[in-house]
Amino acid sequence: MPRPHQLPQPEVLRTDRLDLVPLAAAHAAEMAEVLADPALHTFIGGEPLSAEALHTRYVRLAAGSPDPAVGWFNWVVRLRDENRLAGTVQATVEAGVAEIAWVVGTGLQGRGIATEAARGLAEWLSRQPGIGALCAHVHPEHLASQAVARAAGLEPTEKREDGEVRWERLLRPADAAADGVVGGAVDCVPDGAADAASEGFVVRVEQGRVRGLTAAPGIAAHLGIPYAAPPFGPHRFRAPQPPAPWDGVRDCTAFGPVCPQSAELPGAPAWAPGDEDVLTLNVWAPRAGEWAAGVDGPLPVLVWIHGGAYTFGSSAQPDFDGTALARAGLVVVTVNYRIGFEGFGHVPGGGDAHPENRGLLDQAAALRWVRTNIAAFGGDPDRVTVAGQSAGATSAVSLMLMDEARGLFRRVVAHSAVGPCFSRDTAAENTRWIAAAAGVPATAEGLLAASPRDLVAASDQVAETLRRDPGSGSRHYDPVLYGPVADGTVLPADPLAAHAAAPVEGVDLLVCHTTEEYWLLDAVGSSAKITTEPQLSSFCDDFGLPGPLVEGYRERMPDASVLDVYLALFGDLRFAEYSNRVADAHVGAGGRTFLSRFARRRTDSTGRPVVRAWHCADIPFAFGNHHDPHLEFLVGGPPTAADDELSVQLVRAWAGFVAHGDPGWPSYDGTDAGAVRIWGAPTADGPPRELWRGVPLGPEMP
Repeated sequence: MPRPHQLPQPEVLRTDRLDLVPLAAAHAAEMAEVLADPALHTFIGGEPLSAEALHTRYVRLAAGSPDPAVGWFNWVVRLRDENRLAGTVQATVEAGVAEIAWVVGTGLQGRGIATEAARGLAEWLSRQPGIGALCAHVHPEHLASQAVARAAGLEPTEKREDGEVRWERLLRPADAAADGVVGGAVDCVPDGAADAASEGFVVRVEQGRVRGLTAAPGIAAHLGIPYAAPPFGPHRFRAPQPPAPWDGVRDCTAFGPVCPQSAELPGAPAWAPGDEDVLTLNVWAPRAGEWAAGVDGPLPVLVWIHGGAYTFGSSAQPDFDGTALARAGLVVVTVNYRIGFEGFGHVPGGGDAHPENRGLLDQAAALRWVRTNIAAFGGDPDRVTVAGQSAGATSAVSLMLMDEARGLFRRVVAHSAVGPCFSRDTAAENTRWIAAAAGVPATAEGLLAASPRDLVAASDQVAETLRRDPGSGSRHYDPVLYGPVADGTVLPADPLAAHAAAPVEGVDLLVCHTTEEYWLLDAVGSSAKITTEPQLSSFCDDFGLPGPLVEGYRERMPDASVLDVYLALFGDLRFAEYSNRVADAHVGAGGRTFLSRFARRRTDSTGRPVVRAWHCADIPFAFGNHHDPHLEFLVGGPPTAADDELSVQLVRAWAGFVAHGDPGWPSYDGTDAGAVRIWGAPTADGPPRELWRGVPLGPEMP
């Protein structure tokens, strides 16, 4: 059989335009002639294909399901538009590496077909024997080409050829090397016994050794590492306990189980009764000698706390993959913590045995694990930033106040912090409702007798009852039953009040919120539909919102529907104004603070929003994961070149703040004219601060 380089190679052009167009059936016959070439068929085998058969395979490729029968050496897909050749997506294979390339047309349409064709071809190639890696060469300033490379699962490396960056995707490991220590503290041991689809990088932590995998060229990931013992059995409703040590090497190439919840989120695992080892974390880190080359000393660390109304979510969501931030020079840690009743439910008479805020105590335990172990991954335990969004953001600013977390981090990133927190009385009332729904006494013994599944189901039942009852007051509009409890012990006070009362010494704060927070909650159906003036009046009464505030919003939104006025008020009440007040309080107490707003929208040809700058939309961009297909609902479809640039800017800002305390714009001074960074739009208004002055942000979270 001839070697690949003995065959005529397809012409590979690279430009700054990547505008491939939809497949055209009329030109399948020409492609059949290409595949009928005797020299090519000597190599790929099989008989010449008919135009009809080739057209069928084109369609399958565009859908992301290429046909293995076509062959995998020098495989070409031609794309045409209006009887003109528009481009090709192709792959050549040599020495076990398949290079994907593309030739581009002049039209502006069809970028989605290009990414789908590249994704489909890459996935098909990844299943073929003898191919160990994929690669492509992309100009560093060609964002559209980068988007197609990402669609194929490739990640940039530091290698350059003729001014272009080599992107790679490892499919299978090289031959196992001898055991050894690479890069000092990081024990990177390619293990021949590892799964055939990944390399095994072994790192020693306090409890034993853990084997990870290659997340991308130059980036190692260790997933599902226990930082505390399973919080069930004798440990249920208690403060987190240290994990047990283990012998040998623990496989950490998959996420750990998620905490008890009923949610099933796109691209993330669901909880199953019996899953108990839920207090785990994940670490992405540049591998020593590769991406970390040229960096003096250990790398700064970002610890991520997911959101989800303290009721759902996990560190395994595709939004939170740490690969892109690790490429930016960070060690990234994402954390599971107890949520729902297990993490935030009030246990009557609990005291030290069953403390409040067990979820926050889990987060503090994870930070202690980071303090002890992160150097083994190349991280700096003295440069740790805690970051979170929504419930995770309020968790982060709560940790600033907790004795258990004091001294474990020096910076906080809080996106869309939500408030206020619960009082002990409100938490106790919620427990009585949930115990009744579960059919158990509202006592420690009764609640311990209920299984985690029972309490998840009871919580869902109570929330749905409140949602259906307009007479339930402020709890009706978006019932959230759990959250931090200002108990005076674990959490001294609501973060807003506590930050205003005294400075948190030595901790910098970066605050962000989106400009249309609550439109997401409306889109997913968790928020009440307020569409009439009487309903809006009841909402304002239930939350104690004064008439001038509501009239001010009407003046700012003269053509808005009642629903839109409600969503704007509710979003600012819960997220934007609370976030701004946290920033104000930190500045007022002498803390260094940065403020930003996320305003990126996507509109149709008439200017109507397809997706708004809503809750959670900023996070895929900040993590560099906005191309993940599971996140298209959040970002409004396949990202554009402008979206790629926005993500680059957000990743750079986070990395700069975590590393040096400088996100790239001036600090906020607490005034209406203070510096605010706007993401995704030339300008964007925040909540009308003058209208909110003096307005309490209570009652407590419903």
